Amino acid sequence: MSIQSKPNIFFIVLFLIFFFTGIPLFHGASCLHAQVEDPLFAEEANESTEDSETFLPVPNDMQVLWSGLIDLRFAYTGKAKRWQDGGRGITRYGGIDTDKDGSGDRQTSIFKLPQASLVAEALIDGDVRGYLQMNYNDHDDKKYTSGQLGVIEAYIRYDRLKSDTHSITARLGRVIPSISLEHPDVAWSTHYTITPSAINAWVGEELRPIAFEINYEYSYAAFSHIEFMVAPYSGNDPSGEVLSWRGWALHDYQAPLGSRLKFQKIDPVALRPDDQWGEPFKELDGRMGIYTKIGWSPSSQWEFEGFYSNSMADTEIVDSTNEYAWQTEFTHLSLEYHPSAEWAVLSQGMMGNTWMGNPKSPGVNNDFHAWYLLLSYTPNSHRFTVRYDDFRVIDLDRFKDKNDSRGTAITLAYLFLQKESHLFGMEYLHADSHRIGNEGYDKDKDPDDDLYQAMYRLIF
Repeated sequence: MSIQSKPNIFFIVLFLIFFFTGIPLFHGASCLHAQVEDPLFAEEANESTEDSETFLPVPNDMQVLWSGLIDLRFAYTGKAKRWQDGGRGITRYGGIDTDKDGSGDRQTSIFKLPQASLVAEALIDGDVRGYLQMNYNDHDDKKYTSGQLGVIEAYIRYDRLKSDTHSITARLGRVIPSISLEHPDVAWSTHYTITPSAINAWVGEELRPIAFEINYEYSYAAFSHIEFMVAPYSGNDPSGEVLSWRGWALHDYQAPLGSRLKFQKIDPVALRPDDQWGEPFKELDGRMGIYTKIGWSPSSQWEFEGFYSNSMADTEIVDSTNEYAWQTEFTHLSLEYHPSAEWAVLSQGMMGNTWMGNPKSPGVNNDFHAWYLLLSYTPNSHRFTVRYDDFRVIDLDRFKDKNDSRGTAITLAYLFLQKESHLFGMEYLHADSHRIGNEGYDKDKDPDDDLYQAMYRLIF
């Protein structure tokens, strides 16, 4: 039995060996990097400090800090067939398409292992670390993935504290840009809900550049700082196509490097890649893009960030699989407010444009925007969260492909942390969305997505 042919069995066995052999490192270095004032993770955050990190010796005097998670999930789905199978549904799990019309027509109950992650942080030097995250994902159709086991992030990180008020950090490699407020925990896992917002679901599936980030932070008072970050990047030219041809979605799927993301049929056929899938993590035109961020935290209660990204792609470049380079540009704003230790208010908004083809007459040209508002209350070890999402794609080109889509979603979540390593959760997600291009199916109305989930997450 090879790792390639049986990645799911291999990965599960690997995790069970690590966990039950009782390596002290795993039980003493739980890596939920949450804010200290968060009641749900306060005890763990106090123990997981920089000074108390324990590293596992490996050959050549290199030291490695291991962490990760195993996520088990029970779900009761709506009728809509999920997007990962080329259906209309925009949630992680969907219904059964018995009449094969592409929309889905029967609810179902499923038990899944949606994510198992192993994270290695190697101490290369006092200021330099290597980071690698490997995921197992439960994507069923191997034709549209590079396998269920894959790399999510891989980079070198440099941290240098120049003084009590000035610090410089840098990352070089395959990175998830630091946009999300919902993913501060180990293996880019969600903190307030099971399912992230539409904005951060898109970040996890289409934004994974090879970037060189340089971040400067100036602390001018206690709990008050300003930070600036700039990053040239490459290796992410097709990003924007899944957002255009499928629309926004709400899911916690982290696409591994080499992934193929499936979408529905597209008319005209000449515009779409072969076999109706996209590969977002490719370099096509040899050009560099850039993103930059500015952040301001006037106190321990407030934090504001602005983020801008521009792929600066050559939109007429196309490869042998009919994959185009997309000119994708967006602006993102976020706000985080903690009025007390128990309450948190989060909001993110994104607005941008993505297009490809001839600059004088683009084959696809779409505006997109989305925003959410989240309110969370955490008495002791219990967290209650409600979130509202609003999202839209607006078709601007003159071609007959119909990319307009719009939707809203409500998420209700409950999380409970037991003994720092065992996270239990329940969530109800209702998404009401409509994509004009879907009207070519036998049914002319997109079904609503209703997803009920129960989760157990082992964190080590």
